[in-house]
Amino acid sequence: MDDKLFEFIADLTTSALKRDHPIFEVFREQWNVARKYLRQGKLEFTGVGFYYYYLIPEPVRRLSIRSWTLGDIGGYVNGDYVYCRLHIGEGMLEAIDGCVLDEWPQVIHEYIVNPPSWSTEEIEPLIQSLIRKNPALGFELEQLQRGQKPN
Repeated sequence: MDDKLFEFIADLTTSALKRDHPIFEVFREQWNVARKYLRQGKLEFTGVGFYYYYLIPEPVRRLSIRSWTLGDIGGYVNGDYVYCRLHIGEGMLEAIDGCVLDEWPQVIHEYIVNPPSWSTEEIEPLIQSLIRKNPALGFELEQLQRGQKPN
């Protein structure tokens, strides 16, 4: 297995979660656990990209988010742009995927991870939409902002 692919996945995840909103604090905590099990997560290739499913075998905080996908992350692998998405499922980091326009490379020689393209101001309406769908999330975020752990 290509070590650089796991490095790319790790750097993509870290970048995707480097946002100034309390919701991402919980996902960063989950990532700190998942990172320890990076090579044990499930990796699938599609021909033009990959799906990586996080393994989080330790107890972690969850949020009341049934399903959410962030599609503002990406980068370059061997000079080709990689469009990526981070998937949240049942309040947990679930998967990250990436694809190129052509065939996924057999070996990654170099990669660049771009910072997320959405600002905190652009993410906020998406989070408010999640809260409207599930008011429990609003309560959990209030607890986080007060420095309390959601139940």
